[in-house]
Amino acid sequence: MNLTKRIVLRLVRANQPLLIIFLLAYTFLLRSYQLMYPIQWKASDSNLLSNFLYEYISYNSFGASIFAMILVFIQGLMVNGIVKRYKMTKNSGYVPAMLYILFASFIPEFLYLSPVLLANTFGIIAIFQMFRWYRNYEAASEIFNVGFWLAIGSMFDFSLSAFYFLALVGLSNLRSFKSNEIVILTIGFIVPYFLVGVGQFWFDQFDSFWNELVLANFSFFDVVIENTALTYLKLIVYVVVVLWIFLQSQQYYFKTSIQVQKNINVLLFSIFISLLSIIYVTSYSLENLIYLAFPIAFFTALNLLNAKKTAVAEVIHLLLIATLFSFQYKEYIIDVFTK
Repeated sequence: MNLTKRIVLRLVRANQPLLIIFLLAYTFLLRSYQLMYPIQWKASDSNLLSNFLYEYISYNSFGASIFAMILVFIQGLMVNGIVKRYKMTKNSGYVPAMLYILFASFIPEFLYLSPVLLANTFGIIAIFQMFRWYRNYEAASEIFNVGFWLAIGSMFDFSLSAFYFLALVGLSNLRSFKSNEIVILTIGFIVPYFLVGVGQFWFDQFDSFWNELVLANFSFFDVVIENTALTYLKLIVYVVVVLWIFLQSQQYYFKTSIQVQKNINVLLFSIFISLLSIIYVTSYSLENLIYLAFPIAFFTALNLLNAKKTAVAEVIHLLLIATLFSFQYKEYIIDVFTK
């Protein structure tokens, strides 16, 4: 029995306490680089809730690295819970969680407690709320909640506001189009900004709030990434994985319910929306690719579970882990081969 098959079977059949321990150890292993060789980075000044959190936990501290690790672990469990609740796979166990943790740790830019990582938590919550819309004839509160959570998340990193357009896609895909539901969604998104704006106005700081925390976040094609071969290699890997997902997309709908098919459509669209988030925000960087972790993990899980030969699934899984460690420990690998 090959490695990947053993992992999948254990994740499906093991009892819950062991699964928690396994996933936590898996998270620690894949993100251990940040604990041993912490990456120093500079947080933006234009994210309200991220800045508030960083006042209590320094973003370059050891505690922030541990917090990021635990957050990714929790996000993985959330993703797995969504997949199980809506029966989007058969006998997948905790494979979606495992692969989410892998892709949420895939490049060094994902390892620290960035605003994008914090915002992604609310993106996952919003997608969960969207899936509750299907055949829900009194979904006004869930529609409002999606807008509300996206607004809260966008206060951690404004790029998450692009998921408002994913919610519009969800309204047209999961429900019959109704203009009043777009209004409800929009109100849900506006309410947190309105409440914060009122508070800032009360303390005579509204101009600062509007200029520094709202308008300052808008900038078209403001890319801040290193112009290096390694950067383009990372992007190429993501392009290959996304192409692989879309080339295999027909099999995702095979013998699935209408609801699952519609949920899959939303996740496929989320890939495009994640890319949209880089267009109009200030200082896009590779950190933003973490929005792809949920859809890529889910579709990769489907591909591995549906692989006709378990050896193929094994090789793909091991190659992904090897690529992850190659990105993280590139300097040390280069030193070994150059000495």
